[in-house]
Amino acid sequence: MSRVSPSMAVALLALFVALGGTGYAAAKLNGRNIVNGSITGKKLKRNTLGGRQIRESSLGKVPSASDSDQLDGRPASAYQLAGNAVANASKLDGFDATAFLPAGGTAVNSAALGGLPPAAFLGAGATAVDSSALQGHPASDFLPAGRLQSAGPVNLAVGSEATLFSAGPLTLVARCSAGPEAQVLLRHSVDLLDPSAAAANVVPAGTDAPLADVTFAAGPAARVDRETFAALPTGATALQGTATAIATATRCEAAAFGVTS
Repeated sequence: MSRVSPSMAVALLALFVALGGTGYAAAKLNGRNIVNGSITGKKLKRNTLGGRQIRESSLGKVPSASDSDQLDGRPASAYQLAGNAVANASKLDGFDATAFLPAGGTAVNSAALGGLPPAAFLGAGATAVDSSALQGHPASDFLPAGRLQSAGPVNLAVGSEATLFSAGPLTLVARCSAGPEAQVLLRHSVDLLDPSAAAANVVPAGTDAPLADVTFAAGPAARVDRETFAALPTGATALQGTATAIATATRCEAAAFGVTS
């Protein structure tokens, strides 16, 4: 066995002491052995510190949070402070109390309908002052339907006649004679005044009084004769109106309009 030199022995002893001292130091390392401020952040393993190791009340504002002064993305000015009232707290949908009727209140125009007072309407069962008028005209301004008489125009063959209308003893007749000749005649069963005479000539009963008489000789044009007549027989219905006769080379037409009294 070789002999260990003194220098080698010292080296081995120093090695054992060093190794033993390191194990001892590791087993006894705690907060009392560490000098304040002597350990930097680089010596800490990342993501190993949590809330239990950190006093949150000592932390400042996170500088990277741009909305740290906001709530749900809104600044403090968007919220009402506790105990304060909003500007329109006394309004409903933007309207103040004067815009609404109180419970049990009555509107100023509650007695009006469409803004009109009761005097503008007729009461139930009431009758308007002009209820007997039509567009402001009394009944005397209008003729009853039974007093209006009209007929034609009728197209007559040569040598024929037709009754236009009758009013009591008075009858208007359309006639087409040879030629042709178109006529409207007043046929009557009572004496009457000749409506076409310049003087008041009496026409005996049973005589036809011509009211419109047109004879056409040649040419294509039609002729129209309008005559207003007034038959005023004693004790008979009066008749006033207009008769029209038209004669062409091939036909006759006649029409009449009258009003009975």
